[in-house]
Amino acid sequence: MIKLYTLPTCYHCQQVKRKLKELNILFKEIEVDQNVADYLKTKTDQMSLPVIMFHKELDDVNNDEVVSLDEAIKRYEQENRLKG
Repeated sequence: MIKLYTLPTCYHCQQVKRKLKELNILFKEIEVDQNVADYLKTKTDQMSLPVIMFHKELDDVNNDEVVSLDEAIKRYEQENRLKG
């Protein structure tokens, strides 16, 4: 599962969302508020968006890993091949 942390006014966030949609890749979008920003700061030690995280189980927050867009696509495709 891909989690995409975004802001509505973020150009790069919109580009990543568009790319994932073009590839028919499911993702969970999370709009960043102050609480989420604090979480991302501790997780990534940075404040830039978008942040793309990948994890295998939706409720297993501790397995979240920050990845690049290419890596997220690759892992998503691998996970879905195993399911299919």
